[in-house]
Amino acid sequence: MMKYFILITLILLPFSGKAQQSAFFETLYDVPVMDGIVEIPDMALTFDKPNGRIAQAGAQTGKHSNAEIQGFYAQILPQLGWRKVGEGHYTREGESLVISFERAKTVKFLLKPR
Repeated sequence: MMKYFILITLILLPFSGKAQQSAFFETLYDVPVMDGIVEIPDMALTFDKPNGRIAQAGAQTGKHSNAEIQGFYAQILPQLGWRKVGEGHYTREGESLVISFERAKTVKFLLKPR
């Protein structure tokens, strides 16, 4: 009986509570979306080139400051293999990721070959 309770709980758990947004950007499938910022689909683009991919994602910052967003990514990206080489600039396996703040309340993520 307990096995069935645990099984049902595990099946229903993802459907409880409010809807969750994607954990990663659509075009940057290995860069997480910080909780509280919202991806802007119109800013997404991707190109595959012989020497690597170029991808861009954008998000509305919501209530978070630029410093909070930079701090989050400075903490999380090294856990995913990215090495910080400057403010908002990371490298990994021949790729470069730049995080910049374009307009009011908008953050842009640009990935390109190094």
